[in-house]
Amino acid sequence: MAKLSQQQADLVDAVESLPAKEKAEVVKRLGVGIGGPSQWVSDWIWFVIVLAFVVTMVASVGVILLGRFNLLTPAEGAIFTSTEVLITLFTTTTAFLAGLLAPSPVKEEGK
Repeated sequence: MAKLSQQQADLVDAVESLPAKEKAEVVKRLGVGIGGPSQWVSDWIWFVIVLAFVVTMVASVGVILLGRFNLLTPAEGAIFTSTEVLITLFTTTTAFLAGLLAPSPVKEEGK
């Protein structure tokens, strides 16, 4: 790391002594950092995640029902996924989707 001039060292010391909120304001005003994604990008990412879990849940329920009512005829030498694995997939995805509806334990009051 390059040696800092006295002026740079004083600036670093001054910023390091600030509280976290004021440090964030200094960084924001200096234009340092990449920032977070836009709301549209964040919404799109969550949409893809939730859609993937919903598809997994619906597919596992579908296969469980097809297997339960013997609508699938096993092929000779076929390897099937056990019902326990499919039920685990279903309950795990259900728990994930239910967790999205639960309030955050780290959410600040008033926000």
